[in-house]
Amino acid sequence: NRAGMSVIYTTHYMEEAQRLCHRVAIVDTGELIALDTPTALIRSLGGGIIVIGLAEGYPDEIVDHVAQLPTVKAATRTDGELKVETHRLQEALMGILDITNQQDIGITSLEL
Repeated sequence: NRAGMSVIYTTHYMEEAQRLCHRVAIVDTGELIALDTPTALIRSLGGGIIVIGLAEGYPDEIVDHVAQLPTVKAATRTDGELKVETHRLQEALMGILDITNQQDIGITSLEL
C-alpha cells in the first residue's frame, strides 16, 4: 500500500471488511481458501441455499416475508430453521437480515 505497511484485521462480518479493507483473505481451520477484493469475493458467491436457525417465538409469517424478496426462489420452514433457495446469495441474505431485524427475530445459526 501507499504507506508501505499492511495491517491484519480479523472479523466475521463482510460488511466490516468491505468498509475497512482493500483485500480480504478467508481462512478456514488454518487454510487459506480465498483471497481477493471484498467485492470480488461477494460476487463469487452467486446463488445457493441459506439455512437460518431462528430463536423460539418467531412469527409464522416470516416465511411469507422472506419468500417475497426478489432474489428468493423458495422459502420453507422446518423445526426452527428457515431454508431459503436463492439465485443471488448476498442480496437474499441482506434482505433476510433486514426482515429479522425489523421483526426482532433472533438468529441462532447461519449456513451458506
